Amino acid sequence: MKNIIKQKLLDIQTSYNIKILYACESGSRAWGFASKDSDYDVRFIYVKPLEYYLSLGKKCDVLECELNDTFDINGWDLSKFLYLLAHSNMSAYEWLQSDIIYQKTQIWEEIQDEFLQFFNVSTAIYSYLGIAKTQMSRHIQNKELIKYKKYLYVIRPLIACEYILKYQKPALMNFNNLLESVEISSEVGREIKNLLKFKLESSEKDFKQKSDVLNTFCIEKIDKFNNFLARKKIQKQPYIAKIDDLFLRVLKDERLLV
Repeated sequence: MKNIIKQKLLDIQTSYNIKILYACESGSRAWGFASKDSDYDVRFIYVKPLEYYLSLGKKCDVLECELNDTFDINGWDLSKFLYLLAHSNMSAYEWLQSDIIYQKTQIWEEIQDEFLQFFNVSTAIYSYLGIAKTQMSRHIQNKELIKYKKYLYVIRPLIACEYILKYQKPALMNFNNLLESVEISSEVGREIKNLLKFKLESSEKDFKQKSDVLNTFCIEKIDKFNNFLARKKIQKQPYIAKIDDLFLRVLKDERLLV
């Protein structure tokens, strides 16, 4: 499958006249808890020829290339990626943490360590907590039967908050590695491992009985990080000059002529 995806990316480069700087797997496969029928969530960062950015016309900064039962392939222009990175967008940072990489250019390897300068602990926790709270209220609270993957969509961002608070850096993408890096009770750990086993062996659409242990865990963590953020003032950092510098360095690199 990896070779098929790599070929699709080469075809996308030709069809859209772009250069893909970096491409990776996102979603459940990168998180390490794909179901039997999970699709492939392929994400990439690209640039267009320099002349494209010199036009005064409105620019499209997203390419949605394929969406079906097997593949979900889309990408962001480097300008969008850098802007979101500077605002601690968690999707951007997660792509950087993926263990499944389909394509990476030399210029990307040279600049990727510079991305961490934009990371903000409070903003990152705020982002993950918002995901957890939304999923909790929509899919878990006041329900007896729960689509099991929704539990993971609440638990994973809460564990990510714990990791960020402890290590002061972006959370690991692989959920098992993330889980082993933070402290949780043995009872909660067993429930999460049972949940993962159920998900790996089941369909994306399967439901399971609610878990009082996991519900309590989620509520307590949400309260914890609500209280943490209440004591913090999230400040926006003036990163625009640094973003521009990175962006121009890439665009001017002769190795990326398309």
